[in-house]
Amino acid sequence: MVLTNAMEAPALNSRRDYPEPILPVHPMLTRDSFAGPRQSVVTSILDAGHVVFLTSARFGIARALMLARAGSGDEVLLPAFNCPAMISPVSWSGATPLFYRIHEDLAIDVNDVRSKVTSRTKALIAVHYFGFHQRLELLQDLCKEEGIALIEDCAHCFYGDDRGAPIGSRGDYAVGSLWKFFPVFDGGCLVSKNASILERSPARGSALFQLKSAVRVLERSRAYGTLPFAPILGPLLASKEWAWSMAKDALSASRGDLAPTSTEAGYDFEPDWLYVAMSYFSQAVVRAISHERAVITRRKNFQQLVNGLSTHRGVRPIFSSLPEGVVPYMLPLYVDRPESMFGRLKLAGVPLLRWEDATIDACSVTARYARHLFLLPCHQELSADDLEWILNRIESAVAPLATEKAPS
Repeated sequence: MVLTNAMEAPALNSRRDYPEPILPVHPMLTRDSFAGPRQSVVTSILDAGHVVFLTSARFGIARALMLARAGSGDEVLLPAFNCPAMISPVSWSGATPLFYRIHEDLAIDVNDVRSKVTSRTKALIAVHYFGFHQRLELLQDLCKEEGIALIEDCAHCFYGDDRGAPIGSRGDYAVGSLWKFFPVFDGGCLVSKNASILERSPARGSALFQLKSAVRVLERSRAYGTLPFAPILGPLLASKEWAWSMAKDALSASRGDLAPTSTEAGYDFEPDWLYVAMSYFSQAVVRAISHERAVITRRKNFQQLVNGLSTHRGVRPIFSSLPEGVVPYMLPLYVDRPESMFGRLKLAGVPLLRWEDATIDACSVTARYARHLFLLPCHQELSADDLEWILNRIESAVAPLATEKAPS
């Protein structure tokens, strides 16, 4: 199943050099996706206020900045440990992004935030990393005192009970990313207790965009062998291969803006998609999915990874336990020898991410985490055997390093 010689290969310099992972980084559509109650056992960002569904969280950030009246000459505070998709809407707004530091446990350095607030500060973006909640009380007070809009970035935290309140309910606005938690092609949301965010409702996407949202999900599901209802859909697709091919050809031949780049892991900000709604197919999947299963399985999978990694030298999870009300997006793993490990694991087909594009010059913790912090999936479509395979690959990658001389 795995590339047996992959562990002997050196690390590569470009992410484009690596093969597709053997297991999916994000959820694929399976028959089990719908098995169980649709009601979640933990509240979610959708319970935090009025909701607008968009194609991506970055458009939610942009709309929140517009509501906060952030523009040219203004400043927006955001963490140095970030994804470029968080910065692009700030730059589009015309405001200047300023970066604050984080602590080792990914908590916000509130003192550094306070030192960077000026009369030009219009908004502060606070990120709930990998599903773990930030303590926002001090930031709430600061933002209220200074007249700053607090935007909760819940892209990693769709589910969450934040000490009795739904995740996303402490800020003026919150944004979520549904494709990180569900087997969908697109999906984001903007949430606020203020119904004014609904003043301009998103428009329906084109027919080809609607088609692409379904085709891509089924295509990825089929590629990983998880296509639901395969006894029915499999023969149907096989007998209608010409139609399937025509649909894909039409999608490939159509304009490049058929879907936002966020749906293919791009970082660009395309204003044309600012007021386009999440696709019908994605909305239908999110409504039909078993949210109870997603919550329970993610927590169980996270704990299996933590338990398995406890015996591996040279690696340690940033979080070793799951507080009540936390539903993880991924497991952040600190790796002592990242350059040796990253290439070995990627070549072995291990599903793995790393935030290499973070703003490293603004924060010493971020500078280390951009290299040393590996992100392992724990989503609901991974089985116990899948996780055991990941753990075995990590163990195989760690073992040779024990006899190597550590870099100076």
